Amino acid sequence: MRYIIFYILFFALVTIGCKKEIVYADSLLRADQALVSGEDSVALDILLSIEDNTIDTMAYHDRALYAVLLNQALDRMDYELDDSLARVAVDYYLNTDVQDPYHEGLSYFYMGHVLKEQSDISAINWYKDAKDKFIECGNLRYEFLCWNYMGNISATRRSFNNSIPFFKNGIIVAKKAGSDYYTCAEYLALSLSYFSREDIDSSIVYLDSARAMFPIATIMDNEYYIIKANLALRDSNYYEVLLYCDSVDNNNDFRALDLKIDAFLGLKSYDDAQRLLAEHHYDDLFQEAIIYSQLSEVYKMQGKIDSALYYSEKYSSIIETIDIQENEANLVIKEYFRKKKPNGIAYIWLYVFVGSLFIALLVAGFAHWRHFKQKGEINRYEVEVNALKDEVFKHIQEIHNRQKQVDESIILIRKLIGRDIALKLQEDDSLTKSQRVKLMYYCIDKYFPKITATLIDYYGQCFTDDDDIVCIIGNAFGVTYKQIATIICKSESSVNMKLRRSPQKIEALGLIDFNTKVQEYISSILGHL
Repeated sequence: MRYIIFYILFFALVTIGCKKEIVYADSLLRADQALVSGEDSVALDILLSIEDNTIDTMAYHDRALYAVLLNQALDRMDYELDDSLARVAVDYYLNTDVQDPYHEGLSYFYMGHVLKEQSDISAINWYKDAKDKFIECGNLRYEFLCWNYMGNISATRRSFNNSIPFFKNGIIVAKKAGSDYYTCAEYLALSLSYFSREDIDSSIVYLDSARAMFPIATIMDNEYYIIKANLALRDSNYYEVLLYCDSVDNNNDFRALDLKIDAFLGLKSYDDAQRLLAEHHYDDLFQEAIIYSQLSEVYKMQGKIDSALYYSEKYSSIIETIDIQENEANLVIKEYFRKKKPNGIAYIWLYVFVGSLFIALLVAGFAHWRHFKQKGEINRYEVEVNALKDEVFKHIQEIHNRQKQVDESIILIRKLIGRDIALKLQEDDSLTKSQRVKLMYYCIDKYFPKITATLIDYYGQCFTDDDDIVCIIGNAFGVTYKQIATIICKSESSVNMKLRRSPQKIEALGLIDFNTKVQEYISSILGHL
C-alpha cells in the first residue's frame, strides 16, 4: 500500500513540475504547412478527406486546429465560412492556456469574419483580439487585415471618427510589410472616411497619394470612382456623379446606389430615383433603413408629405431594431465566449487528480499486464493505416499534377489562338467586320471544336448587342483588347466597358458564370486527349 501512495505522490510532483507538450495530428500539420506555402487547394483536400468519425474522436486541441485550418482554407478559396467551426475554435482557445498566438489569432479572426457577414458590429471586438495575437507572433499580413476590417465595419456604420485611426494603423503596418497594394487600399479607404467626415482637403490628399500608386484598370478602381463621385456631388456636378457611379465595377455596390440617388435628387429626376430604389435588393437591415430614408427624402422633395412621413417612420423603426439586435448580440457573445480563462493552478490540480488516479489503477492492475499482448498487432495495424494515408495523399497529389498540366495546356493554346488571329489579320486588312468576327471564331474552334457556337447559343440571350458576346468569347481565349477592338471596330475602352458589365448581365438571368463554363468545356476536351 505504501508503494501505491509513493507512486501517487511522485506522479503529482512530476505533473506540477512539468507541462505536457501538445502534439498535433500529422494530417493537420500537413494541411497547415500547405496553407503557409500557399497551396490552399491541397490543404482543403487534406482537411476534407478526414472522415467525420475521425474528427469526432480527435483530441480537443486537434479539433480546434482542424476548425481553424478548415475555415482558413475555405476563406482562401472564397467559400462560405462555417459558423460552427469558428465557435469550436474560439471555445478551445478561450478556455485553455495553450501558447499558440498564430492559430489563436486565426480563431478570433474568423469568428470576426462570421459576425461581420451577419452584420454584427461585435465583430470588431474579435478583430481587436486577433490583432493583438498577430502582433505577438509578428504576422504583419493578418495584423493589417484586422485593422482594415475594423475600419471597414466602422465606416459602414458611418462611425468615421473610429474608422480613420483604424485605417491609419493599417497604413503603418502595410508600409512595415513593404506592401504597396495594402498601403494604397488604406489610402483610398482613409480618403473616403475623411470625405464622409466633410474634411475635403484631407480626403483629396489621401486620394492623390493612392492614385499615384496604382494605374488605371485595377481592382481598386471601385474605391477611386466612389471617391470621385463624392467629390463631384459636393460640387453639384450631378452628371459626373452618375458617370463615375456607372464606372464602378459592381452594379450592386450600395455606395454607388446611394450616390446615384443623391444625383437624381439634385437633378430633380424623382421618378428615376424611385425606380432605382425599388429595383435594389438590400443585403441587411442597415441598407434597408438607408433606402427608406432616401425614399422619405424623395417624397419630401415632391411635396408628398404623407409618404415622406411613412418612410421616415419605417427608417426610425429599423434603426431602433438594429440597436436592439446589436445590444442583444453583444450580451450573448460576451456571456458565451468571454469567459475568464481558468486559473492555471486549477488545471494543475486537475492533472494531479487524474494522473494520481491513473497511477493507482496502473499499480493495482500490474499483475494483469501480461494479458495485454496485442501491442504488436496494434502496431501493425497503425503501419497499415499510415501506408493507406500516404497512398491517399499521393493520389491527391496526382490529381493536382494532372490539373496543373491541363492549366498549362490551356495557357499555351490561348497564346496560339492569339498568334493565329494576329497573322490572319496581317495577311488581309480588307476584311469586313463580319469576316473578322468569323475569322476569330474559326481560330478558336480550330483548337476547341464548336465551342463558339455552343457559347453563343447559351449566352446569346444575355445581350442585345452582338459585340458583347464577341468581346467575352475573345477575351476568354487569349485575344487581346487591341485585337478585339480591331475586330468589332470599337475602341479598347469600349471593349473594356463591355467586359466589365457582361458578368452582371449573365448573373441577372441566373446562368452559369462564363469563365466557369468555358473552363469546364476546355477541361473536358483536354481530359480526353
